[in-house]
Amino acid sequence: MQKRLFLLFCLLPALLFATLFPAVAEVQEPSLAEAEGVLFIHLQSETEILSKNADAPIRAGASVKAMSGLLLCELLEGRTSEWISITDQMVSGVSGYRYGFSAGDSLSALDLLYAAICGGYNDAYQILVYYTSGSPQEFLRRMNERAKDVGAVNTRFSDYTGLEDASVTTASDLMKIALSAYKNSFYLSICSASSYTLPTIRQKASSKISNRNGLISSSKYYLSGCLGICAGTTTGSDALVAIADRNGEGYACVILGCKSGENHHYTLANRLFSWAYSSHTYVKIIDKKDILCEIPVTVSDQVSSLPVKTDENFSAYLPYGAEIGTDVLFSFRLNASSLEAPVEDHTFVGYVAVQYKGTNLTILPLYTSGSAERSNLISRILRIKNLTESRRARAGLVFFLLSMGVWIGLEFFFSYRRRHKWDKYYSQKTEYDIHKQNKQK
Repeated sequence: MQKRLFLLFCLLPALLFATLFPAVAEVQEPSLAEAEGVLFIHLQSETEILSKNADAPIRAGASVKAMSGLLLCELLEGRTSEWISITDQMVSGVSGYRYGFSAGDSLSALDLLYAAICGGYNDAYQILVYYTSGSPQEFLRRMNERAKDVGAVNTRFSDYTGLEDASVTTASDLMKIALSAYKNSFYLSICSASSYTLPTIRQKASSKISNRNGLISSSKYYLSGCLGICAGTTTGSDALVAIADRNGEGYACVILGCKSGENHHYTLANRLFSWAYSSHTYVKIIDKKDILCEIPVTVSDQVSSLPVKTDENFSAYLPYGAEIGTDVLFSFRLNASSLEAPVEDHTFVGYVAVQYKGTNLTILPLYTSGSAERSNLISRILRIKNLTESRRARAGLVFFLLSMGVWIGLEFFFSYRRRHKWDKYYSQKTEYDIHKQNKQK
């Protein structure tokens, strides 16, 4: 009994600690199986966090309203007080989600912008298309031209509500459109509104409309900090373009091709944002004071190498626990394998690429930290060595040796001939002297 009490007494602190400070479970990366195309990025750094078929052409569906809504705001900004009288042509043939505007109704441009972008009503879109551009064809021309302006080069819009289901885009293209929309404060104020009250029409009492985007207006799918952009359903698929910002930290999400009618686009968006906010942070990768590598220095008696640094600090938005050297790697590209003194401080020597699991995060220039003076003695030795190793020096040496050989040969030859002549001369002179002496006798 005493042993049990003792063990219980020992375990109590551990149990209390576990209760007060529970272990943080690792948040699992969300599955993207429900969608055909997904792109999820960190807003401030525009770092890609997760993607699936981001560059594959996919039917745009209701996501076309991101472009049509942005274009309408650009065309009508500063004109919101203009009064629009609705004609039969403006409401003819409208299908899908409608408010029920009729010919003879009059509303301000701002009212109709909220009805279209916040409420998602197709008849409001069509009224504004005719009012701003005169015809759907002209508005579509402007939509496609504007898409190209933001870099959405693989996108082709064939309608402005998504009902025709013939418009084609990519998650990457839609992200470019979403980032342009995010920079337009007028558009953002409308698409992020939870509701709007339309004025009295045809003696009908004013009407409060709710945002069609379930991430903003639905209690089930509500996403804290969501600023829009658009969400909707067309025949066969759901699409969503969303941006959320919490305390200055934001993400942008594009989801295409979810099965229609089951709200997978909303549940997937919530999982993505929840996962990102709980599992990512800024990681400082490079400090400009850090020595990244060293480069050898020749012709100097002071140093044999110089440290190499960059002028910039660099941080990246990465998952918790990302390790430098394992997940984050450096790839160096130097202009030369070594430097010859003299070397000035802050000499440019190449670049370093920072990669996270094979994806380039940034490329930074590299500079030497410190200088190196040239050694006169080593310089002279190298000059002599270079002279002896040059082709001209080798050719000169060969020529010298050949010349010396020829000269020695000629000297030997002429010396031999002179010696031979003198020997002959003395031989003849001796015979003459002997003959002369015999004659005198």
